[in-house]
Amino acid sequence: MSASCLSNHIILASCLTNHTMSSSYRASGLLLGDVAALSRCPVTVLRTQFLKAYREKCFEFVIDHETYWDNADKDCRSRGGHLETVGDQETQAFVMDTLRSIGFNKHGLWIGLNDREHEQHWVWATGENLGSYRNWGDKQGNGITHPTDDCVHLRYIDSGHWHDSPCH
Repeated sequence: MSASCLSNHIILASCLTNHTMSSSYRASGLLLGDVAALSRCPVTVLRTQFLKAYREKCFEFVIDHETYWDNADKDCRSRGGHLETVGDQETQAFVMDTLRSIGFNKHGLWIGLNDREHEQHWVWATGENLGSYRNWGDKQGNGITHPTDDCVHLRYIDSGHWHDSPCH
């Protein structure tokens, strides 16, 4: 995918598994690739370089093919998780650092943010409201120019800023 082209096909997002680690793991301050932390991830998730633990969550970076948001969401749910929620600057930095560490060189990846139900009412795939942390790219997230841009990807080639795009 060319860096100057915005396509409706975006790299499949990281799946955030629905697994909360024990309080002892939360207190230890999980590091990327921490074997003990990864052992707390669901056994159904393959242990590869694309599985990372951060805080009390397991992130599976599924970046082997391009797809639409709808398919990415279904894929994450079939893995026992959901598209990732980026609720603060620290999580944003973790995602960008991880993408760099695994040699990610694509356009971007889907995150769970969307306004499919009500224009300009952004919610995560979990049903949670957007919250106070936002990382919109220039002229993004306003729905004025492109009201069908209802799903959000983290645009790696734009320093991780969020861009809204059609879901399919």
